[in-house]
Amino acid sequence: MPIEFSIIVCTYNRASMLADCIDSLLNQTADKNRFEIIIVDNNSTDNTEEIAKELVKNHNNIKCFKEPIAGYSAPRNCGWKNATGNIVAYIDDDEIASPYWLESIEKAFQIEKKPDIVGGICLPKYDAAPPDWFTESMGGTNRNRQKGILNQRNDSYLGCGNIAFKKEVLEQLNGFSNDFDMKNGFLMMGEDTDICQRAMKAGFQLYYDSDIKIYHRMNQNNYDIEVRKQKAEKTGMTARFIFGRKPFFSHYFKYLTYFSMILADTLNDIFSKKITTKSVILKEKIAYRKGYFEMDQKLKTQEQKND
Repeated sequence: MPIEFSIIVCTYNRASMLADCIDSLLNQTADKNRFEIIIVDNNSTDNTEEIAKELVKNHNNIKCFKEPIAGYSAPRNCGWKNATGNIVAYIDDDEIASPYWLESIEKAFQIEKKPDIVGGICLPKYDAAPPDWFTESMGGTNRNRQKGILNQRNDSYLGCGNIAFKKEVLEQLNGFSNDFDMKNGFLMMGEDTDICQRAMKAGFQLYYDSDIKIYHRMNQNNYDIEVRKQKAEKTGMTARFIFGRKPFFSHYFKYLTYFSMILADTLNDIFSKKITTKSVILKEKIAYRKGYFEMDQKLKTQEQKND
């Protein structure tokens, strides 16, 4: 029976989580003869290599490759370029697939509108008890979203932790952009947003279905406010880089409210000192806008140099 699905798991220094992720894939309801699992080790320094080798040894549908270029795009590209299936599905190493994940992906590709890219929901799985301020929506993506074909108005983004492509689409798009690999010690997020945007502009159909379900593992790192701020800042940089500058009024309105939010956050820290859901969300919004404006300045500086 020919391989129809290639599942790509890109990993870096998450050996114990990787084993659990692969276990969830090996326990899919889909026929194991129909899919392969490709592990892409992106220069891990823990015992990922040993675990991957053991998995390959014990399971004939698992392969492992090493990708020397650090980043988000290079390992994802390594995965699909070595895939033999005509459907390429991605799941992250810190995620657990639902038992029906692959079957749900297959059903999504078979709907009447015949999408080219499909994706689903990400829900939190708690490895450590969350703090009082943490809400479930902070640990997942694509919640409260309508099933169906996506467009520019209802958000064209499908996260790479739970997305599947027809392999021919990846070939036509030339895969993921190398803008999201490590450069001069800096790594920017957003390879998934970028490829979804390019796919939509090229006329490909993107489809969301909440039956395509994975669980994102939540540990103490997910509850670290500084880590969350850093991620929000990079998200802001990504938004400016991919989507361009906001229209004049919107851009400067965001700039003015940016300082208002900083003032509100400072006053809360001085007088309340209590961490709440609202205060954490405010800090993330400030970090997002900081990243947006930092990238705006970087791009303007680069344009001036090019002139």
